[in-house]
Amino acid sequence: MRNGTQHSYQRGDQAREQGIQAFHESAAAARVTLQTWKEIASELNCGIRTVQRWERTLGLPVRRLGKGPRSRVIAFKDEVQRWLRDSAKARAMQKGGLLESIIDFLTQESSSDEQNCDQCHSSMKLLEGQFWIYGSSRRWNLSLPFCPLCDAEALESFSRSQILH
Repeated sequence: MRNGTQHSYQRGDQAREQGIQAFHESAAAARVTLQTWKEIASELNCGIRTVQRWERTLGLPVRRLGKGPRSRVIAFKDEVQRWLRDSAKARAMQKGGLLESIIDFLTQESSSDEQNCDQCHSSMKLLEGQFWIYGSSRRWNLSLPFCPLCDAEALESFSRSQILH
């Protein structure tokens, strides 16, 4: 009796494994395959050269069916969509990190102690201004230290550009 019970468990395990394998095979067969650069570009709603550049520079998941640069390509639609979502999230995080860094810089308290220029050791002056980030409504009043000797040319060109605009 014990052998019969063990044998039926083994058959159940085998059937379960076969079912899992069949599921994976049908899921793999159901994957939509993009078979040309044009199909991949159409899926991403952009041009062929853009998609080729993204494959080279950003790691777009494209498989080559050969070794040459002009060999055929394929991509799985689900992998391309996942790559698009992940790269969009990464870009948003980079932009958010940059924006946070800029805001941190603009909200820093400037020290009221007199500062000296690192290059010529003359006394630094303060350039008062109002700054904002394009596309946002928040504004900051900021005092930027500058050296009247070392930064004179830059300050002069800045003044000229403000007069012209």
